[in-house]
Amino acid sequence: MGKKQHSKDQLYVTPWEWTNLFGGKNPELPASRNFRRLPFNHCALSLQPFVDPYCSVNTGVIYDLLSIVPYVKKYKQDPTSGEPLEAKDLLKLNLHKNSEGELHCPITFKVFTDNSHIVAIRTSGNVFAFDAVDRLNIKPKHWKDLITDEAFVRKDIITLQDPQNLDKFNISTYHHVRENRKATDDDGETGARHKLRFVNNETESVLKELDETYKSPEASYMRSDNYSDPSSSGAGEGGSLSAAHYSTGGVAAGLTSTVMPIIEKQRAATVDESIVRYQFVDKKGYVRLVTNMGDLNLEVFCEQVPKTCENFVRLCATGYYDGSRFHRLIRNFMVQGGKPEGLRGEAEGGGGKLKKHEGKTEAVKTIGKGGETCGKRGKTDREEWKSIREGETSGGACRSFWGAPFKDEFKPNLQHSGRGVLSMANHGPDTNTSQFFITFRSCQHLDNKHTVFGRLVGGVTTLDTIEKVATDDKDRPNKDIYIVSCRVFVDPFEEADVKVKELRDKEAEAVVKEKLDREKPFRKVDSKPEVFSSGVGKYISHEARKRFNDDDSVRSLSGSVKISKVVGKSTFDNFDSW
Repeated sequence: MGKKQHSKDQLYVTPWEWTNLFGGKNPELPASRNFRRLPFNHCALSLQPFVDPYCSVNTGVIYDLLSIVPYVKKYKQDPTSGEPLEAKDLLKLNLHKNSEGELHCPITFKVFTDNSHIVAIRTSGNVFAFDAVDRLNIKPKHWKDLITDEAFVRKDIITLQDPQNLDKFNISTYHHVRENRKATDDDGETGARHKLRFVNNETESVLKELDETYKSPEASYMRSDNYSDPSSSGAGEGGSLSAAHYSTGGVAAGLTSTVMPIIEKQRAATVDESIVRYQFVDKKGYVRLVTNMGDLNLEVFCEQVPKTCENFVRLCATGYYDGSRFHRLIRNFMVQGGKPEGLRGEAEGGGGKLKKHEGKTEAVKTIGKGGETCGKRGKTDREEWKSIREGETSGGACRSFWGAPFKDEFKPNLQHSGRGVLSMANHGPDTNTSQFFITFRSCQHLDNKHTVFGRLVGGVTTLDTIEKVATDDKDRPNKDIYIVSCRVFVDPFEEADVKVKELRDKEAEAVVKEKLDREKPFRKVDSKPEVFSSGVGKYISHEARKRFNDDDSVRSLSGSVKISKVVGKSTFDNFDSW
């Protein structure tokens, strides 16, 4: 301590201090500033996550087996440094994963990251964290593998990743990247076929046949009901009438799936043809059933339950009901018909039940199923219906106009209320075919079980006569009641078909006209106008020149006339001057 203890302090920075201590110019910058980091779990050749990791014993760079072997066979060089490399210089690495599939050290159980210090043992190929090897091998000088207990020396420790020295993870300095070399074999094959070293004769023949017959997925997959040709601009076979408000989903499917065809243009889905037709049905239909007891005039609600009504109207028009019998009659309940001639018992049933109380006796009647009756009276209707279903009796089964059963159509405003309600018979939900019944009274318990599709508008006395016919113990009329013929007075479905056909014809004509207009060749107009005179205004015709001169003379005459301004008197007696 003294008076001159700060005599050597400087109030400025020297050039040497600025260059070497405090920044400034640094001549020792890295050769490449473009540092592109490769993750430690990626192959340095394919630049993809490795599956079978191998490393070079000289540099510690990790490669994938399927990538490095063809490269070494072809170039005999290290892909990263360009130095000579042989297959014997590659070491298989034994990496360990935890329960979550992450690479980790089997001793410390630390997960490997891009900042971990990772080493491998050359004699065993096991990979550890450097701190585990440092504490358990290097410091205590215990030169044995921590897992297999194999002996090794200090030179056998290969550094795979050192966070203080990441030069070998710089992709921009790789030799194969700068030389633009591919990881292919000698034959230049890059597919999976060349990876098979040994195959037997059967496998070879199968692969050969596959190469000859295999065809890549084509656009024919799109020519199904749900996918249409994206090159066409229409909405399907039905045109714009059949176009739904939603798309086919082909664009999304092609984007998210690897097996679906790629569709770049959104297209509307095609709705069912019946939906297109039924939107043009806007009125009721009228049918007459001519029976041996009299006529039954029926009104069918085509605009409310079109599917059920079309089935009934079409069957009547085609003569399906001609000669068929009303095979079931329950007084104060209903009469059922529509079964083809030749069927015995019931081919269809229903879900409605009617209970009659007569003292202590209770009988349960079910539409179509025949019901259970008291006492043993031989084979019941339920058993007959079951036997017909199993093919034990003769006769064909009931069918709809389209062949298969169709779904129910329930409407809250169509109920079994009143006498003369026309409804469908079935043997469960969505099993409607051809059988129907007409009620003799209100049957509210049948609502939402049987589809109401019409009512009786004429032939009330005929219905009364049918109800009075006596029946046997199985509710079969003792006297034959059959349909002689059917007559359709109003068929809204034929009118709807005509409307749909007209609209589609107009649309087709418009498409054809538009196509012809596009294909019509462009007529080149003569670019040289007609010359009428010479000089300025040579393209103006004589008629236009004369008309212009006449207008000019009129304009000069009108300009010489003075228009006097009328000034009115401001009095309150007369307002004409206003």
